[in-house]
Order: sequence, then C-alpha cells, then structure tokens
Amino acid sequence: MLIMKKILSFLFILFAVFVARAQCTDCSGADIVLTSANNAGNYTFLPNKTYCINGTVTFNYTVTFGDNVTICIPSGSVLACGNGWASTGNLTSNLVTFNISGKLYTPNTIPFTTAINIYNGGVLTGQNGSQWQGLDLNGDSLELSISSGGSMAYTYFNLDDIDTAVIVNEGSITLNYNDLSVGGCLLNLTNSGIMNIGGNFNIGTNNGSNIINNSGKINITGEMNSQSTKLELYNYGDGECVMVGNMKYGSNGPNKFENYGVFSCNGLYSTDPTLHMKNEGEMSTHANYDDTVGSFFSNCGTLHMSQNWANLQGTIINTGDMTVVQSSVAFASTGSIENYSTMSLQGITMGGGGVFYNEGYVEFTSSSVYDVKFYGPGSANQPAHSTSSNYGQFVLHGTSNGGAILKGNLNFLNNNGASTQSGCFGSISDMDSTVTFGTCASCTVVTDYDQCANADGTWPETGLDCLPLNRHIRSFFTGS
Repeated sequence: MLIMKKILSFLFILFAVFVARAQCTDCSGADIVLTSANNAGNYTFLPNKTYCINGTVTFNYTVTFGDNVTICIPSGSVLACGNGWASTGNLTSNLVTFNISGKLYTPNTIPFTTAINIYNGGVLTGQNGSQWQGLDLNGDSLELSISSGGSMAYTYFNLDDIDTAVIVNEGSITLNYNDLSVGGCLLNLTNSGIMNIGGNFNIGTNNGSNIINNSGKINITGEMNSQSTKLELYNYGDGECVMVGNMKYGSNGPNKFENYGVFSCNGLYSTDPTLHMKNEGEMSTHANYDDTVGSFFSNCGTLHMSQNWANLQGTIINTGDMTVVQSSVAFASTGSIENYSTMSLQGITMGGGGVFYNEGYVEFTSSSVYDVKFYGPGSANQPAHSTSSNYGQFVLHGTSNGGAILKGNLNFLNNNGASTQSGCFGSISDMDSTVTFGTCASCTVVTDYDQCANADGTWPETGLDCLPLNRHIRSFFTGS
C-alpha cells in the first residue's frame, strides 16, 4: 500500500506538470515574431510579451529579458544567443518561459527565474550548439520539463544560486564530463527518461528535504553526495540508478532510500543516525558499507555486496537474499541483524552487545567467524513481531573462534569440518539446550517470509506478500 501511494503521487506530479504547459508548434498567437531580419548584437525582450522565433535568429552580444516573457521556438527554428544574458533591472525574480520544439543555444548563465519546456525534438544546449559548455542558474527558481524526445546537454549544470528547482525529465539530460550541483537549492527531481552525469551528483547544502523519484535511468560517473542536506531517493520498478563512485549521506537527516528497481554504487557511507533504507529490487555495492547507530536497512529483494559491511552500528532486517562475498560484517556494540530468509556471508566479527537473530538460513564461506552471539526463535532476543517456533540454521565453514553465545532454536552445520559442537565452535560461553548440531529432521527451517519490513524498521500491520519476483525461496527441513 505504501509503495502504491508513492507511485500515485509520482504519477500525479507528472500529470500536473505536463497538462500545465502548452506546446509550441507555430507562431500563431504570438505578440512579436522574430526572424533572421532581427539578427543583432544586442536585444531586449519586452515584459509581458509572447515572442515566437521563425527560422534562425542570432543575437551575438547581450540579450536582456523583462518580466513575464514567453518565447516559443517551434520545430525547425533556432534561437542562438551569444556572450551573455541579463535581466531588466538586474532582477532575479523576472520570469522568462521558454517553450522549445526547435533549438535554444544559451550562454553559460541564466540570471533570472525561468521555466523551460522542451518538447519532442527540442534541444537546449550551449553557444553555437556546443555541448562543451556549462550552465549556471542565478535566478530565484527553475522549472524544467523535458518530454520524451527532448534533450538538454552541457558539461555541467549548476543550481547553487537558486532557491528551488523542479525538474521533470522524460527525455535526455547529458552532462558530458562534470557535475550536477544543487548547492543551496531545494531539488525535486522526477526522472523517467535518461540522465547521464559525467561527474558527481552533489545534492546540496539546503535545510529542506530534496526528493528524487526515478523510474528511468540515472548514470553517474562520479558519486552521489548529500552529506550537507537531506535526501529522499525513490528508485521505482523500472528504474536504474548506477554510479561508479560512492553514495554518501550526511548527518542532516532524516534521509530515506527505497529501491524497487536496480541500484548500484561503489560504497555506501552515512553519518545519519536516522537513515532509513529499503531494498525491494536488485541492489549491489562494490566497497564498504558504513552506517550509524539508529539507522535501519530493510532488504526484501536481492542485495549483493562485493566488500564488507565495515561498521554495522544500526539494524539490518533481511527477508530477501543478501550476499557479502569478501571480508566480513563487522558489528559495533549496537549493531544487529534480523534474518528471516537467506544470507551468504564470508564472515563476521561481533563486538560486545551485538545481536544476530536468525530464523532463516545463513551460510558462511570462510572460517572468519569471531565472537558470535547467535539467537533464534524462543530466545530473549526474538523480535516482538515474530511468532515463529521454527529453527534458524547456520552453516559454518570451519571452526568459529571466540566464546560463542548460542540461544534459542538454532541448528548448526559445518561444510568444512565436523557438524558437531566442537567442530563448529572452539569455545562456547553460553548455550541453550534447544541448540542442535548436524542433521536434525525435527528442526524446521523456513526461508519463505511473506512480510517486508519498512525502511524505518517497523513492520506492516497486516501480512503483505511483497516477495520480489527474482527471489529464490526455500522452505525445507535441515538435512533433507
């Protein structure tokens, strides 16, 4: 129900934006029509006027814009502007609307408030049609809407000096080798098209909550950085968000992340104690994951980590498939894992106070398993929402070191040694009588879990079947 509400809100935003704008197809209804005969060095667009560009119109020097100006550029027409734009009275609040079905070539700065609508076949780019120029926005706000078949291309896109930006992209946004920088601007981005960012995506330094809704493709050569502000990132079912660099959250929470599509980054780092993350799609990271006390990560999709979870201080709730193929999950004293489905980990190191609750299946691929504190159904650490009386199963790869604490209904196997108490653990500090070793026909292990925890660690009030289609589900008796 929650994701459906988000999708409906997302569709409403799209509908409201696109019905509000009028496509520019010809020069009928314009107050002033400009042709090549109007080519000049300098030009002033008068306030409260609607202009239409017929053919190619070139202004080589300063172009000045009054307030409440609308400029239509039909298909086949070009407005080419040279060295600079200015605003009458130097007012950043002057509003200029561009409706582009043809081509608009801009200088590197827009010093006024602007609404830019790019339709099918429309192009927004730099002087002389060059994509190798940046664009700085210095007005009060920006509304940018790009239809399917429309495109915008620069080297960088800088929103640092405006207050708000609403961007709806169904077409193409290309930043060839540099950053999309939000700065102090409050960003609301809805993308169902393609965004290629050749540098970093720097979210900003504002005090509000920046929102990204993606059902298209976002490719980032660098990193996505929101360390100085709040970010809510929602990647929906058909969405792909892929970055070569790291995903970084700062301490100015609450920050939210929900993935229902495909998400990939290098490392994921956070200093936000209120970071709430949920993966119900396919997610992969290639370097360390670092979180904070009070943060939650709910995985009910497929999570693949090439490196280790470097400093687990918050809570992982897994009802999907989670794999860490290299190094270990390193628990801080506040770190905890709740597993209800399947996990494959190279190893773990648990600090004092850490908790690993398991009522599903956990396999280790190395013997680097230290100082464990394992809990199953029936133990004091069984979560309040769980009513399971089944068993949690751990498959070790050799002998675990350190004084183990084993509580509740747990079964242990060893795929690189004897599936006995001494074969699995070098020493045990505390163990319940319900703990078993080796094949146990009466120890039921169920990995088909029909609930998906929310991003904040809470659970749905009713059982929602939110198992992703790509899940590999197993329900079995140990040893069978």
